[in-house]
Amino acid sequence: TGLTSNVDWGDGSAASAGPSASHTYTQGGVFTVTATVTDSFGVSSTATQLVNVQSPYVTISSPADGATVASPVQVAAQAFDGRPIASMIVYVDNANSYLAYSSSLNTAIRMTPGAHRITVKAWEDVTGKIYQASVNVNVAAQAPTATLSLSANSGLAPVAISAAVSGSDPNLNGSIGSASVDWGDGTISSGASASHTYAAAGTYNVVATVTDNYGASGTASQMVTVQAPYLAITSPLPGSSMGSPVHVSAQAFDGRPIASMIVYVDGARSYTAYASSLDTYIKMSPGAHSIVVKAWEDVTGIVLQSSTTVNVPQPTVGVTIESPVDGATVGSPVHFVASASGNRPIASMILYVDNVNRYVVYASALDTYLAIASGKHNVIIKAWDNSGRIYQSAVGITVP
Repeated sequence: TGLTSNVDWGDGSAASAGPSASHTYTQGGVFTVTATVTDSFGVSSTATQLVNVQSPYVTISSPADGATVASPVQVAAQAFDGRPIASMIVYVDNANSYLAYSSSLNTAIRMTPGAHRITVKAWEDVTGKIYQASVNVNVAAQAPTATLSLSANSGLAPVAISAAVSGSDPNLNGSIGSASVDWGDGTISSGASASHTYAAAGTYNVVATVTDNYGASGTASQMVTVQAPYLAITSPLPGSSMGSPVHVSAQAFDGRPIASMIVYVDGARSYTAYASSLDTYIKMSPGAHSIVVKAWEDVTGIVLQSSTTVNVPQPTVGVTIESPVDGATVGSPVHFVASASGNRPIASMILYVDNVNRYVVYASALDTYLAIASGKHNVIIKAWDNSGRIYQSAVGITVP
């Protein structure tokens, strides 16, 4: 009985009378708290415990110090304090970049490529005391996005292709400083717009490159297919059998203008067209024939050619209508081609449309164009040999 007690808080402040007491530590540190009890005879006993008081501080959990990061940079921080925190501010290279009225923050801040120092400060609500932490980061430059537009992705050599290049830069204060086009054949053009002529056939990978003011580059690519000039014979097909006159159709495909085309039958020049295509009928004797079609480039004189074969059967007695075919729908003017053979030489041929004489030729073949009204029509072609014998054939056509 008659015990007294006190508590020494270990920070130099006055001891507090026991048996219970409370104390506020205003500074960080490790303190030895000593409790003393004394009886009525003046005999005392003590007990101690350590109290670890941490000073208020700010911790930055993102980004890590020394890290290389991409913009926008994720900044996360928290203030630890025994008193309320009024606000926190993020400074990037000493410039106020973000404000939060709380004891923690988590935000994304755009930064230019390069080295930066990030400082986060926290203000106590009552005292106005400031606590802070800093980290150093390196922001990596991001590649700009390139866009490539081509005037064409294919053509016949020589073919001219135009390119337009643009770019967008994701970096803060970034801008496209230069552009170039690699045409895939060893030629490189500078600038946002360029043109190039492919002289040789092939498949080319065209690559556009844009570079920004930080030295970062982005690319975009497209394929260009260049075909060599060629000549195609669409009639007659190789090895086909066709009555005389034989329908010969061909076209030259070239990046340069075509001056003329010539058809050779068994080595003999048989037809000339001053164009890049031809469509004609050529009389041929019965039997096998070789047909060669050649085309000449206007400027260079380069010759394109293709060949085919045809078998012309022995003519049968009568009239053969090559064009139009029976039941066909054809536009006006209608192309009429027919030939006739008889027991004696053919003296003349007459073309009738709906029983009206529309065309006469004094030969064994006809090739003409006639304007025909819209509708269904009956076409009859008659031939007379020199003995007066008549041969004929008929087809039905529709003119839209």
